[in-house]
Amino acid sequence: MSHCPYCDQILKSGGLYCSRNENIKSMADVDSGIHIIRASHIEMPEPHLTRLSLNFDLTGELGFEVSKRRYTVNPGRFLLLNAGSAYRSFLDADKPHTTAYIVFKIGLAEQVFHAMTNDHASLLDNPFPVHTSQVTFTEKTYDWERSFLLRTIGLLKSMEEGASFSVAELDDFYESLLVKMMREQLKVHDMMTSLHFEKQGTRTEIYTRLNNARDFIHDNYFRNISLADIATHACLSVHHFKRLFRDLYHVSPHQYIMLVRLQKASTLLVHSDYAVNDICTRVGFSDASSFVRLFKSRMEVTPLTYRKTYSRRRVKAVA
Repeated sequence: MSHCPYCDQILKSGGLYCSRNENIKSMADVDSGIHIIRASHIEMPEPHLTRLSLNFDLTGELGFEVSKRRYTVNPGRFLLLNAGSAYRSFLDADKPHTTAYIVFKIGLAEQVFHAMTNDHASLLDNPFPVHTSQVTFTEKTYDWERSFLLRTIGLLKSMEEGASFSVAELDDFYESLLVKMMREQLKVHDMMTSLHFEKQGTRTEIYTRLNNARDFIHDNYFRNISLADIATHACLSVHHFKRLFRDLYHVSPHQYIMLVRLQKASTLLVHSDYAVNDICTRVGFSDASSFVRLFKSRMEVTPLTYRKTYSRRRVKAVA
């Protein structure tokens, strides 16, 4: 196979395998790996097949196209793709990004799932099962749990600096991520079940559309987005969307936007030196007094008091 200009950009990896013209079975013996790209421009010349993978960018926005669906992945989130999915990723930035793909050995998820869902007696009787079905996750963007994000960032930084890791260390990392992903999937399943439709296919489709709308909110919360904009992104009528969104997330779309903005504001108050008025504008509020009132109603303190309290705690934790 001729060299791939996309894969040629990968700096560090284990289990590297270009899958432009192959099928998923041909990757059966390829180990798990972490692929890191430092670039300001990525444009895959043609789709690649992926194993089960977490795809993310530590610097800024990264675009994906998967089965005609488009995803935008921002820092603090990752796109989960199942084995056998074909994807393209896109990046066009002013400065280099750190983009990473954590890919899992085929069959590893099934082994972890078997260990998680069987008691000790069953595992002793059948320690090496033959898996006939693939563990499948809901393909969407997920929020990193902070502890796992920090662990992953530390690992990527060490790899870029040339550090080497033992097989046992990396295996523990991969398996810990899979356990976390499976627990997260149980939450997704519970949310789908809360949608009272008879057919599983209908619940899955509605959940996917609503999650696309949720992603749109997270990617555009600082803009003046309308309910019609969000509903259109979910491919639903406005009134149908409003009812379904509240059924799934237990708040209205407008309330959800406000909650996202306040959460982003609280982060900026603790981790930046921006003035309160500047933070108000950055997170999408047009009126500072409304922002302060909503913040106090939600957090029970003013923005300045919140900053003083939690910035002091952060300094003590670092010390």
